[in-house]
Amino acid sequence: MKNNKKLGALLIIQSLFIFVPMYILGTAIGWPDSLNFPAKEILPLIHSQATAVSIGYFLYFLYSILFFFTGTILVTELKKTSTNQTSMNIAATAAGLSALARVIGILRWLVPFPLLAASYVSTVDPNLRLIQETIYTVVNNYGGGIGELLGVTIFASMWTCIVSWEFITQKNLPTWLGYFGIAAAFASLALMLEVFGIVVSVSISQTLFHVWLLCVGVYFLIRK
Repeated sequence: MKNNKKLGALLIIQSLFIFVPMYILGTAIGWPDSLNFPAKEILPLIHSQATAVSIGYFLYFLYSILFFFTGTILVTELKKTSTNQTSMNIAATAAGLSALARVIGILRWLVPFPLLAASYVSTVDPNLRLIQETIYTVVNNYGGGIGELLGVTIFASMWTCIVSWEFITQKNLPTWLGYFGIAAAFASLALMLEVFGIVVSVSISQTLFHVWLLCVGVYFLIRK
């Protein structure tokens, strides 16, 4: 009973924690839309909002590390009554890979981008600015591919689908949470469409995922 309450509390904290960096970064630099801003627009913005960017992404960094523990602890709890131990192991691995990919992607906002932004605003040479813009674009696309596409989209959705399937197949769990989770996972997977130039709202997909996570947390908190 105590373990259920602790797990529920952890899931609730995880689900609500994301809205803190989202608010800070959204207010400061228009996140998540700013992920697609051109270099000449976002670099001066990063420099002018350096403190907020550092605080916001550091909190997102902590959120990502916490997701590893939240994801694996939930899987461990479900594994006790699961008939498919292999899928549970895959889910735990997906949670770890998701957290790792997110952390790698976030580091670009904490280390190179603030330095690049400071250099950019003090540069008057248009050729040098073009080089700096190219560096930003390359690093952002690479980091975004790891953090957003692998971490937030693929591995997190894999974890969500496997966990949700357990809610559908295990008779002692509420089925509706399983279907809700699968819907949230597919909403997150829709972010993959950006690879083909189709822009999908990050806010909507991530809000849906965290509302599902909140519901799971409340369930474990009150479960007897």
